[in-house]
Amino acid sequence: MNLQNLSDEELLSNFVPIKSAENLLREYNSIYDVMLNTTKAELKSIKGMTENRLNKILSIREILKRMQDYRTKELSLIRTTNDAINYFEFLQDKQVEELWIAVLNTKNNVVLSRCISRGTVNMSVVNPREIFNVAIKNMASAIIIAHNHPSGDSMPSNEDISLTKKVMNLSDMLGIDFLDHVIIAKRGSISLRKEGYVKFD
Repeated sequence: MNLQNLSDEELLSNFVPIKSAENLLREYNSIYDVMLNTTKAELKSIKGMTENRLNKILSIREILKRMQDYRTKELSLIRTTNDAINYFEFLQDKQVEELWIAVLNTKNNVVLSRCISRGTVNMSVVNPREIFNVAIKNMASAIIIAHNHPSGDSMPSNEDISLTKKVMNLSDMLGIDFLDHVIIAKRGSISLRKEGYVKFD
């Protein structure tokens, strides 16, 4: 059997009945989203889902997450805006908006990354103080912030630009370099520094 020739429905039917596979793909758009974003409760409720099938799906999910973690660690040195985008590429698969911070040392190595805020499908509410609370506690020399747009459109909103300016002002006051704010989206990710939406020092 040539697996490359199988449709998403056919591949997924190795784990769930074909009708359930079709329903899941209608809801989640892709087999990747199904494997990463369905809840355990949703999977267990599928007709024909056995404990063995469930464990296989959860094992694949864990493998995908570990691959993402490994790739993120490999990209821990941030030299360019593309490095920053690649580092946060895992946010592309999130179904709600999340805002993250990367704390960097004097050599631009990421020493820590953390989710600051988790929003709804189209909004993430964050106070810049939460960002700098993490930065100060971890002795940041520099920071990068990133968030995703679940809509797939990377165009920054007025709120995105406003947050960037607030973070920039605070970073100047605290003596922490603010290197970039990147927006991750499935139809193309951007750097606010590179695109010139905000003038970085």
